Amino acid sequence: MLRGHLQQLAVSNSTLDGLLDLVAPSRPPREVTPDGWRPGVLALVDLVQQQDSLVAALVAGTQTNYSAAAASERFLAAHEAATRLARELLNRPGDGNAPK
Repeated sequence: MLRGHLQQLAVSNSTLDGLLDLVAPSRPPREVTPDGWRPGVLALVDLVQQQDSLVAALVAGTQTNYSAAAASERFLAAHEAATRLARELLNRPGDGNAPK
């Protein structure tokens, strides 16, 4: 079930790739992947929530504490990290405790 959710998240996340054309081209620093599937999934959920909030700020102009440039940079970082983490979680060999 987790694998199915991760695959759907990866597909859904890729639909936001078009927004990358609108944001600054700088590459964010690569974050460390959490050890274990539970911390990895929790980190992924946090990244997706950040990304959703930043997409709303960029597209709908909601009130945030970020300028458009800062929101763009943060979106780029969250999007890249979520994409990478989802891929790594999907490709991670089972540790005996990971759900199927």
